[in-house]
Amino acid sequence: MGHRDTDSSHSLSLLRPVCDGDEPAIRQMFVAIRRGPMDAAGFDPGTVVRLVEHQFELQRAGYRLTFPHATSEAIVVDGELVGRVITDDDEARLVLVDIMIDPGHQRQGIGSRLVADLVARAGSRSFELRIDHGSPVEAWYRRHGFEQVAANDVQAHFVRMPAANVLAATGT
Repeated sequence: MGHRDTDSSHSLSLLRPVCDGDEPAIRQMFVAIRRGPMDAAGFDPGTVVRLVEHQFELQRAGYRLTFPHATSEAIVVDGELVGRVITDDDEARLVLVDIMIDPGHQRQGIGSRLVADLVARAGSRSFELRIDHGSPVEAWYRRHGFEQVAANDVQAHFVRMPAANVLAATGT
């Protein structure tokens, strides 16, 4: 999980099922991504790690309950595990449950290439996701063609429809 330069020529070489051996690296990524606010609040580093690891376990349990048929895939670039994506596929839609890119590999186009691959995987189905209100990733998903279609008190529901479906719905 070392830091790489910001050369965007990396290829998204592999999406493969997550295996037990990936667990430590995925957990470490989660902690690295989520620890900032707790560090800023002045918690000691050991407490931060324990709290964020607890969040990791709660999130994982929640995903298993909500999306029992979801698939977890490791994102591998140039032979290195750099992230994890969870999707839930059925005949009508593809749901992006979660995506996580190691902070040392963010802003290199990996997420954008992954979303493009998932758009292709969705084909003629809708591609859906939920975003917590106030999340900075909302603008990023909007730039990738997602539109908000609903919301509740906690999250907004976004959908990216295939162009052919949109044109058919408008009669064009």
